[in-house]
Amino acid sequence: ATPVNNSLWDLYNLTGYFLKQDSFLADKGILSIRERFDTAMRTNPNNLSPDLLYPIIDATTVKRTREFIKKHYRKFRDYFYLIPVADKELLPIINKHFDGEDLPIKIAEQSMKDFLSISSLSIVTSGTATLEASILESPPIICYKTNSFNYSIISRMLRIDNVGLPNLLLGKRHYIELIQNECNVENLIDAVKATEDLIPHSSEYASMIRELLKGNGYSEAIKAIECL
Repeated sequence: ATPVNNSLWDLYNLTGYFLKQDSFLADKGILSIRERFDTAMRTNPNNLSPDLLYPIIDATTVKRTREFIKKHYRKFRDYFYLIPVADKELLPIINKHFDGEDLPIKIAEQSMKDFLSISSLSIVTSGTATLEASILESPPIICYKTNSFNYSIISRMLRIDNVGLPNLLLGKRHYIELIQNECNVENLIDAVKATEDLIPHSSEYASMIRELLKGNGYSEAIKAIECL
């Protein structure tokens, strides 16, 4: 549904759900999103150039044609999607996105381990959750995306090829990693299809990781990984 916007500030507040930092679009030449909206609000509407706000709208708008949806999403129509929510404040926000939609989705709070234990595969952000997913035999697609400024700093500090904890432990990229610009819809679709091939081996990989963790536990393993 399209919200009622009485001013550009309503649009600014809406984009805040997706652009968490004022400098998020610095790589596109927008050093301050708020300042860009402030300039637009002070400009006579008759003289307002579409180019002033277009980069912001372009960065927060999902553009999927009917043909794109028919081509890609129908391939996964037999899936049932489980979405665990860690923060109870996020639950109504996420639920709102799916209100009135006839989709095979289950959203629940504090249910990550339960959902992972019954999932054939998972899409997980980089962190200890990826380790839990692999141990629970739900091969993870490891996704990590941050704003371009943070990534430019982090990428210079990294001295390793893999960032996912399961891959670091195994010493090889067994699980697909989609980092920064690689983390997009098209690559995610391809990653799901490729990860389906890992499902028959999920028990084997889980056993290998458990063996590597034996006697140490998560905290000790993470400390060791941080030293790599």
